[in-house]
Amino acid sequence: MMDSNRYLRAPFDVVDGVFDKEIKTHLSPDQSMKLVISHCWNYKPGSNPGLFHLLDFSDNIIEHFTPHTTNGHLAWTQDSRYLAIDIGESDKGILVMDTMLMKVALIRTNCRDFKIENNNIIISISDKFMERINSDLLIGGGTTQLPRIKYDRPDDVILTIESLNFFPKNKTADLFQLTEKQKQILLDPIENGFWDFTGTVPQNTTDGYNNRDFEIYQLETFAAYGDAQSIQWLEEIKAQNKPYEKWDKVVDYLGERERE
Repeated sequence: MMDSNRYLRAPFDVVDGVFDKEIKTHLSPDQSMKLVISHCWNYKPGSNPGLFHLLDFSDNIIEHFTPHTTNGHLAWTQDSRYLAIDIGESDKGILVMDTMLMKVALIRTNCRDFKIENNNIIISISDKFMERINSDLLIGGGTTQLPRIKYDRPDDVILTIESLNFFPKNKTADLFQLTEKQKQILLDPIENGFWDFTGTVPQNTTDGYNNRDFEIYQLETFAAYGDAQSIQWLEEIKAQNKPYEKWDKVVDYLGERERE
């Protein structure tokens, strides 16, 4: 059994977090190397970064990748020469390592989903993600009573590995600084109107949806959907020139009013 303590490094060596004790191992196609992921930390919903190391066949550490973390999406080329792995939390990207020349590159992107085919890195939005954002299901259970935006998938982005700018392995820690002028690949779902809505539009400034008070985020949703009354009420709130939060109650800004 692997000793996880050997893989503890920055930035988690000074963090008082509850780390997953499981060590995940990903063999290269030729089985000469392995990528190990350890100390995964689910510090907030939807984010579970961990530490990662590249090992040789004898379990010697080839590269520790300090101080980067990963959410665990990775891919190898069939000849095992190139390894690609997602990195980062606030700054995100795909780290690509040439394991033969021991050089590294960074693709700056907000997308963690990718695969490698014929030395091309194909960045895309997953089917699972598209299904989730187009679903009417709520995280806490039940279905939404609000209009839902319809999202289309953007085209995949394809990059050849040969087109990437590689740096010596000892520059791994500085990849985000070295590539700060690199154009970021932003792959976001494309809004395409709304799904059919058969519910009830706002009838007053107090009655909300899904067992909640009528909050500004709900009003914003109906205004985007095109409900004339919601558009008017939202414009009145904005005209007050007061800062507001999406979770604020509409009635606190407009008082108790009925639909006109």
